[in-house]
Amino acid sequence: METDTTYTPPELIAEVDDDVIHARMLENLPDDIDKTDGGFAHDFTRPAALEKAELLVALNDAIQVFFPEWSYGGYLDKLAASAGLMRRQATAASGELTVTGAEGTTFPVGFRFCTPSTAIAPNVEFEVTEAVTINSAGTATVHVACTETGTVGNVPANCVTLMSAPIGGVATITNPEPITGGAETETDEALRARIMEKDRNNESSFVGCDSDYKRWALEVDGIGTAIVVPEWQGAGTGTVKLVVMDANGQPASSTLMTAVYNHIISPDNRDERLAPIGAILTVATCSAVAINVSATITLEEGVTALEVTSAFTEALKAYFEEAKAEGYVRYTRVGSVLSETAGVVDYTGLLINNTAANIAITVDDYPTVGTINLTDTEA
Repeated sequence: METDTTYTPPELIAEVDDDVIHARMLENLPDDIDKTDGGFAHDFTRPAALEKAELLVALNDAIQVFFPEWSYGGYLDKLAASAGLMRRQATAASGELTVTGAEGTTFPVGFRFCTPSTAIAPNVEFEVTEAVTINSAGTATVHVACTETGTVGNVPANCVTLMSAPIGGVATITNPEPITGGAETETDEALRARIMEKDRNNESSFVGCDSDYKRWALEVDGIGTAIVVPEWQGAGTGTVKLVVMDANGQPASSTLMTAVYNHIISPDNRDERLAPIGAILTVATCSAVAINVSATITLEEGVTALEVTSAFTEALKAYFEEAKAEGYVRYTRVGSVLSETAGVVDYTGLLINNTAANIAITVDDYPTVGTINLTDTEA
């Protein structure tokens, strides 16, 4: 059940227009006092009306920060802390490089590799997280993490090909697989949703129900989606599978899956274990199934196709959790998401993966946003 988050000011402070306040102040003065514009009474009361209007605006703001539906920033962080939650912090992308060269060449912790810079973007640096030496076969697998947090470090395969400070003994450098896992700091909208979800499930909290496992997984930095599969190895086995995706809607890395497992099971400190005794947890991820969307759209005046594409992409990500549970990305639902996107007046020619049909999602798949091509009719 969705909660109505529309804010309605309390009646006693709903009126914040300084002209209305000033007019009311003048009406309350005796009739024998001159109230004309420029008169003493008019000009003397005007500053008080302005100040009261400002006070009512501030009071409206103060009321909103006490409720997660309307709070923001640091105020929302305090509400999250009261609910036992914390804003997920930005994470750095990580992955592996394959380096070839002379046997014995060593890369210490902190040694940096990078992508080539371009005319529109600087290079992205990655530092070694575990010291490694090129073996007798002339190769080394190097574990690296981006030096910056956020999505900047999520790069495709074969993009990390340079050393920031070249050394001898190196022939080739590459990342055979994409480097992933970089995520931005959790937005107010996402944190707000977690606070309200916990409030809704408060009565069944901390007993190991599905909503608990989902909430625990989403507390881990870098996680964006968590799906619970209870007793996946049979009734009475006490097994729980958590299928997680990262904050960018992509398959979670092994590092991220391990972080989820350790957060819930806490193998090194049973006092911090969240899962009930006897529960057997498995954390897995899905294969990404790219959902490409194209359509011709009619926009409201002053709205750009780029703005609509960005908003539609985020709305589509939110819908995909529902689609995963249902087993289909439904053509009609994608159309609904598009038509409900702010700035869209109408659309025609909608295709998902070049068809006007539903896209089946298997148990091991998760839909992710692929190519979005929204063409403005006025362009």
